[in-house]
Amino acid sequence: MQDYATNVFLCAFLKILVTNKFLFFDDFNKLLKKLVEMEISFLGGTSTVTGSKHLVEYKGRRLLLDCGLFQGLKELRLLNRMPLPVNPSTIEAVILSHGHLDHVGYLPLLVKNGFKGHIYCTTATKAIAKVILLDSAKIQVEEAIRARAGGYSRHSDPQPLYDTEDARRVFPLFREVPFGEQIDLGHGVTFRLTPAGHILGASVIHLFTGSRCLVYTGDLGRYSDFLLPPPADIQGADVLLIESTYGHTLHRTSEEQINQKLIHHLRYAAENNSLLLIPGFVVERAQVLMYLIGKLMSSGQVPKIRAYVDSPMATAITDVFTKYSDLLKISAQELYRTINSYDFVENKSDSDQIVRAKFGRVVVAGGGMLSGGRALSYLYEHLENPNSTLLLSGYQAEGTRGRALQSGLDEIKIFGKYLKVKMRVDSMDGLSSHADRGDILRWLNGFSRKPTHIYIVHGEAHASDSLRLKLKDTFPHARVQVPRLGDKVEIGK
Repeated sequence: MQDYATNVFLCAFLKILVTNKFLFFDDFNKLLKKLVEMEISFLGGTSTVTGSKHLVEYKGRRLLLDCGLFQGLKELRLLNRMPLPVNPSTIEAVILSHGHLDHVGYLPLLVKNGFKGHIYCTTATKAIAKVILLDSAKIQVEEAIRARAGGYSRHSDPQPLYDTEDARRVFPLFREVPFGEQIDLGHGVTFRLTPAGHILGASVIHLFTGSRCLVYTGDLGRYSDFLLPPPADIQGADVLLIESTYGHTLHRTSEEQINQKLIHHLRYAAENNSLLLIPGFVVERAQVLMYLIGKLMSSGQVPKIRAYVDSPMATAITDVFTKYSDLLKISAQELYRTINSYDFVENKSDSDQIVRAKFGRVVVAGGGMLSGGRALSYLYEHLENPNSTLLLSGYQAEGTRGRALQSGLDEIKIFGKYLKVKMRVDSMDGLSSHADRGDILRWLNGFSRKPTHIYIVHGEAHASDSLRLKLKDTFPHARVQVPRLGDKVEIGK
């Protein structure tokens, strides 16, 4: 807190310490608390792009904005097994920005440990989150079984974070919220959701407590997204929590450059009867890849080649896209034409046959950062094959296999075994569904109500700090900070 009243009380407190030997410490604390309107605790998604969880406390009430799982670096993943610093049973409600795992993946643990409140989100986010959580549970169970059988865990009996029954216990708590509708949580607290772009159903959260408006972007979308409209303009905020994944840079890759890279690798796979593996984030990224590759094939710009989507979750998410196609900026006809260009692989035996096939093929497989999903089975079989191609299609977080391969590591560990990297490895920029620095500033420039407190979240340290410096100049009267994990800040009245 940096307002005048606080400084007056701090001065008074110092005087009391000197002259009265701590006699009025409790009284001072009570007075100081009366000056606090809300408190925000950053339980995840700070100086990293995973584990988003932001706890808002107002008049003794606790609300959680997003409830994500940590991914990537081991020290981050270990946090998933640590108890929250707040008892889940004392949290009244969760409000979700969107359905990605790093924003919803901790929900089964929250419920398992005592949370009984409502989980508010858009209808599309609910549909996506249900698919994501079931898949996450399945992968964790399978990995625990594999680690136990292979003996490559340090634990004698490795256990998953949660199983499918834990995930299903979350579902009855969901409450669907239309965009723009003001929801009254009681006792002077309301919220509404506005479109954020990014992925289907993604929202910017507007939380109103007393005299304050807190806006949390979740993950903000782009103004030039392939499938989704840009984030909706808003009037502004008093307190702003803003993502910074690309807060330090611009997306400079054009659609033409993306198409040329795809054409190059698709032709190579067709001419050499080889594999082109594109690990795709199953929500939005996989659908964008399907759309772009489908257009190239239908236009005749690439030779005929078998195209597969190998991810039950991507198949389920694509069904969600067709159900809520009114949220897209492309027509339903374009979407259906894209879908019909692909064979969707359902069972593992069919997947294994495609892994070992000798004909040219492009496979969009689940596991965008190669931390899990069916992409790992392809990578395990083809990493030492110099005729196969791996095309990374998006952001690769620290500590993931995708980042290791992108950085030129010569061997990586998969299923407990180290493999030499002989596969052709390339990266393709320009497909991110995250706003870049220019998009963020463009969105903020529309604010008529300028924030007095800005907290920069969901970004690696260099990206967050770069955006912090820029926003200090953009909003010279605001307090601009990059909170650390576990920080708690107080917002004055």
